[in-house]
Amino acid sequence: KRTYQPHNKPRKTTHGFRSRMEPKAVERLSTEEELKGENNLAFEQFDTLKKNAQFVRVFKKARSFHSPLLVLFYEKTEDKKVGFVASKKVGNAVHRNRGKRILREIFRNNERTLMFGTYVLVAKKELLEHNYHEVNDKFRLLLEKLLYTTKQVSKKTEAV
Repeated sequence: KRTYQPHNKPRKTTHGFRSRMEPKAVERLSTEEELKGENNLAFEQFDTLKKNAQFVRVFKKARSFHSPLLVLFYEKTEDKKVGFVASKKVGNAVHRNRGKRILREIFRNNERTLMFGTYVLVAKKELLEHNYHEVNDKFRLLLEKLLYTTKQVSKKTEAV
């Protein structure tokens, strides 16, 4: 057949995927009341930086804190936002995505202890050579540096 001949015949059998995805089936999955339960492990989704201009603004205006595994950029703002970066120096796409996944999980687990502001976490190549707990310890050290320097800055502004 050299010409396009569309197939207009209905399917004889269906595998049930579309019937399972109908709105009736979706309503059964979960309601907002179930998600608010005490034993729920779901966390709130944090706002992420998506535009290049947002990252550039943070890199120019923010304070940076360095460790051998990652770099933390912090800019004081009214809400909590985060961005994750892994350059090509880290490795190929698989390694970069793994580094960002680790950073995302660390941020999610420590989010409740963080103050409001815009955070950018930059993965270094050495990040992939260490396990989650070592990276988490380095991240907490950076947070301690951040808290210490913000307290010093606030004391200086109060003295002036």
